[in-house]
Amino acid sequence: LNSPFVCQALQKAAEQGEGRAHLALGLLIERGARVDAGHQDGDDDEDEDEDDEDMDDVPDSRAGLYWYERQQKGEVLTGVELEWAEGYAERVQRRAAASRERAARSSSARDHFNAAAALGQHDALLLLADRYGDDSFFDLQAPQVRADPLWIAELAQRVGRYEWTPAWLTLAAERGDMQAMRELMESWHADDPLKVWTWFHYAKLLGKDLTQGDYRAIHPDGSRYDDDVGGPMFLDGMDGIELPTADESVRQEALRAAQSLFARMQVV
Repeated sequence: LNSPFVCQALQKAAEQGEGRAHLALGLLIERGARVDAGHQDGDDDEDEDEDDEDMDDVPDSRAGLYWYERQQKGEVLTGVELEWAEGYAERVQRRAAASRERAARSSSARDHFNAAAALGQHDALLLLADRYGDDSFFDLQAPQVRADPLWIAELAQRVGRYEWTPAWLTLAAERGDMQAMRELMESWHADDPLKVWTWFHYAKLLGKDLTQGDYRAIHPDGSRYDDDVGGPMFLDGMDGIELPTADESVRQEALRAAQSLFARMQVV
């Protein structure tokens, strides 16, 4: 993809307001591609400060985001809710225009990610969180991304948005991720016997008993132990999870919930 023809086509699309093109350009720049972006006038930092103030320092910005998204879903707004939504939409448009202009001038990956985010590319917000600690992704009401939810849960903790960690862990667990189930059972849901037993039953339906220890022999470098190689042997792995005490009714309810999750996964 690192060819002048591809970059020129992406630049043209980006100039026309295509968020995916900005996202692609940012990723190409990160990987060392040279993207010529015309002149630079030295005003990038000043423009960026103005954009941040425009979206972040306005008292009603988060309320505006809430009502804006509800309006986008078809809800008819009136009064102050409509004013908030319209004000937020106007700021989004101004920020998108400024981000496109700045990205066209600066050729930095971050600016292209900002432009893509302003144009509705939620994956760009994930990249901004991962690379630069910008937690704006976690303000979205219904993010549309294909990233691994377990990675997003870890990202939420890295940027200090801990309240979102269990939600993304739960999504990963529902998709069959054993690591996510284990983390929920041992920490986030540890005080809820119904949820712990639900994850236990669900894991068993998927072929894994999380109450059993899981160990393997390894070499000092972490690779699986090979008798033909020989040398020092170490054990690597983890203990099984101890299930909390629960009434039979709770265990049966958990089993039904796990079976429902399993049936839903089979359909998907």
